[in-house]
Amino acid sequence: MKKLGLKSLVRMKKYRSYKGKVGKITPNILERNFKAKKPNEK
Repeated sequence: MKKLGLKSLVRMKKYRSYKGKVGKITPNILERNFKAKKPNEK
């Protein structure tokens, strides 16, 4: 790489922190009950 004049580029990692509340939590409507008694019920 040195003979060809190539250099590596190390990119900075993306900042993944936040302040305040995480977000809105939706209610658990299904409550892990995935069985439908008839079609188009859920």
